[in-house]
Amino acid sequence: MSKTKFEGKVEILAHFFLHWDDDENLKDFVEYHNLGLPFAYGLHQKMVSVNPTGKKYIEEAFDGLLEALAIEDSGFESWDDVEEILSN
Repeated sequence: MSKTKFEGKVEILAHFFLHWDDDENLKDFVEYHNLGLPFAYGLHQKMVSVNPTGKKYIEEAFDGLLEALAIEDSGFESWDDVEEILSN
């Protein structure tokens, strides 16, 4: 079970979508989650609403991001929390 609340997942994925989506090491992740990432960004920017299917894509993208970054869910609230784990 995920420790990060849905709102945190949306914020983290939206930040990633804007700033990290061109990282060559994460190319496969970005290609695979080509729906979850823009859904999260759109929701974070209040441009879209997300139905249960869209929420599923966001949840899967978040899990995939943690896997791609090789980190465990410790209850992140923002990208800064993820970045702190990555810098250690």
